[in-house]
Amino acid sequence: MPLLKRLEVWPLYAQVMLRDAAATAFPQWQTGEERVIATAQCLIVGTRGDCDGPLLLEVWKRAFEPENLRVGQPIFEGVLELVSDHVVVGNELINELEVVELGSGRHHIKVYTSPAGGMPEEVYFVID
Repeated sequence: MPLLKRLEVWPLYAQVMLRDAAATAFPQWQTGEERVIATAQCLIVGTRGDCDGPLLLEVWKRAFEPENLRVGQPIFEGVLELVSDHVVVGNELINELEVVELGSGRHHIKVYTSPAGGMPEEVYFVID
């Protein structure tokens, strides 16, 4: 399956997220230097600041082809455990969230950013 969602989102406080719509526990920044923080139901990705405008955020199902983009290795690999049938993605702090249907259960997830090694201007969530 291909691209599930593409949106431009304001990365208020230099972060975007993907989480179970039913999530009640959220990860906390320890130093502010982490690239990704996560719980079993929520991922938050550190990005460039919001002063430069919105950034691109995409959610993919298996068919992601990073060789066509300016991304390197995933900055995060893990498992997302969904209680609900869908996730929300975007910026929680300004309530700019969009729904993506995935189905409940365990989903393997990778996070890529672009440019590779820099402050992310693009974030790609790849769900398997």
